[in-house]
Amino acid sequence: MDIYITDLVNSICIENKIYAADQNVQLQRYCNHNKENNTVYYLTLNGSDASSESKGKLVLDKDYYSLSYKTDIIDWLEACLKESAEDPILRESIRQYIILLKKLTNQLSDVMEKEMHKLVKENYNAAQTISNAISDVELETTKKFVDEIVARLKSELDDHWNIKADDDLSQSWKGIIISNDKWPKNISIKLEGQSKMPWQKSIYGIIANKDKVERAPLKEALGQHAYFQSGFRESNIWPYNRDILYFDDVSERSKLFNASQREELIEFVKEKLLEICSVSEAPLATLK
Repeated sequence: MDIYITDLVNSICIENKIYAADQNVQLQRYCNHNKENNTVYYLTLNGSDASSESKGKLVLDKDYYSLSYKTDIIDWLEACLKESAEDPILRESIRQYIILLKKLTNQLSDVMEKEMHKLVKENYNAAQTISNAISDVELETTKKFVDEIVARLKSELDDHWNIKADDDLSQSWKGIIISNDKWPKNISIKLEGQSKMPWQKSIYGIIANKDKVERAPLKEALGQHAYFQSGFRESNIWPYNRDILYFDDVSERSKLFNASQREELIEFVKEKLLEICSVSEAPLATLK
């Protein structure tokens, strides 16, 4: 749960969705919590509804409610801004948050853009120092994120599996490699940045270069399984791959610095990788 508010009797659950896919029966699980005294909100950039995968048979405005950053949150923040006139640090923090949200919801005016450019020009050296520090921290935090996923995978997979994280995520096409000693050596599961994980999106799937692995038997072994029949793409390197992380977007990347969102993201990626390991293990073991 992204935001949970309670007075020990009543509760409010807020699911915060920005550039991330819904999880299976996610809203249903939240609505089943404290059923008689709980209110569930689905918060998105533009007030979009939850997917059928998440909400099941729940009814909008009856079982749960939608909120948007574009209207509800920005309106609330602008009201807060008026109340914070006597506190300069709080006032400017709220103002910068409003600017960020207006940018994410395509409402940032030319005047605001010019104001931001003016500030950078007047404080260029300081802005550059901060920019460099941000990149270093993002790289370090993404590495810790990946290492934690690896640690959890190792605790749940048996000794037939080998799980390894690349050391330098500032390089292109790095991430997590998962192999199985029952499989041909040039076939593995991978989570990989496209191209640099800390700042671009990432994909995962089965990696088996056409130059090293005969594709037809592999496709025959996996293609009949319902799991691989939708949502996956194919390339010369990847017989099956799909998107999983969107760190090319700053709002998605910022989840690495929020404890609850980071934990949810780690569990989400771990479960996706465990799922593909489970589905692939036996079929790929039949290949020579």
